[in-house]
Amino acid sequence: MPSASLTPGELYINRDRDFRTGEWGKYIKIGIVRNERDSKARASEHQTGNPREVILLNTFNSPMVDRLETLLHNVYGSRRVSGEWFEMDKKFVQTVLIPHIESLITEQELDVQNFMIMEDYSKLESNGNLKEATQEDVDLYEIFSHLSRSKQILSAEHEVIKGNLIKSMGEYGGIEGILELQQKRMEGGFDQSLFSKKHPKIYSEYITLEPEKIGNISGSLRMKGISPLSKIDNELDKNSKDSKGISKEVTFEQALNDVAQRNENNKILHENYLSKLGELFLINHKIDCIKANFAKRLGQYESLGELATWKRERKITTEKESFDLSSFKLNHPELVEQFKKDAKKSVALIINKMRPYPLT
Repeated sequence: MPSASLTPGELYINRDRDFRTGEWGKYIKIGIVRNERDSKARASEHQTGNPREVILLNTFNSPMVDRLETLLHNVYGSRRVSGEWFEMDKKFVQTVLIPHIESLITEQELDVQNFMIMEDYSKLESNGNLKEATQEDVDLYEIFSHLSRSKQILSAEHEVIKGNLIKSMGEYGGIEGILELQQKRMEGGFDQSLFSKKHPKIYSEYITLEPEKIGNISGSLRMKGISPLSKIDNELDKNSKDSKGISKEVTFEQALNDVAQRNENNKILHENYLSKLGELFLINHKIDCIKANFAKRLGQYESLGELATWKRERKITTEKESFDLSSFKLNHPELVEQFKKDAKKSVALIINKMRPYPLT
């Protein structure tokens, strides 16, 4: 059965309109239907409880509709207001969005077979042999290499923007509509190592022997010879790593502070963050398409020259001893409590993937 990302369906665009005045709204909805469902019927479902008329504007058949929707939602993330609703006027929809959708679907129609072939070959063990690369393979690899370099640069720039956005929060406990801090508490688990040392006899009573397990065939397709960011742009690499450290400076207690009112600097950083995220989704999509093409070229071979490798094998877990924690918990709840590890506290930084505030 094909994965969800290979499911065909229909992508639709809706817009709302005032029942009384006939005035069109500023927002459109980009959604999908699958499994022979109808976009018109889906629009009727959205109408229930809605004080404005929901009009179906356009529909597009896609061979990978989930993938298409996810891509569009992220590429146009800076225009996303809530859920699947985006701020786009008629001109933008006609001159930018629709041509982009049609272009992506044309590409999908060419790429979907490669994805399906890749999925089929992923279930077969590789034969351990090397296949010589053709000039066509080398040319495709050069495109992949360029995209990979661009992705690393984009990822680093995105990380720097994220760091600056977090810094702009200061000592506040978030930024209204942009950045949320969430406290997380994780209960400490049973300290099996300490218990085994303190009570080896009881511990030994709960040791069982797990039989050998034969797992599914698995393995990742890897492209060879891709330079790290440090060799492409060392300064950007350093700035990106420094930016990752900024989130670690936010404390658990800071989440209790008042939330800051957003300002123009926050809003610009947020827009840049979402725009860069959209670029990353687009480039990742292109990289996935090329890797699917290489999967087709590899077939059951394990390597394609010095360009790519795809070792697929069945994972075998050898027989091993295991501690029966479930039975132990039932029989010795007091010991489980006694040897519980300390609870862990952390703070999650959640940057809104939508912009539920005026763009100007």
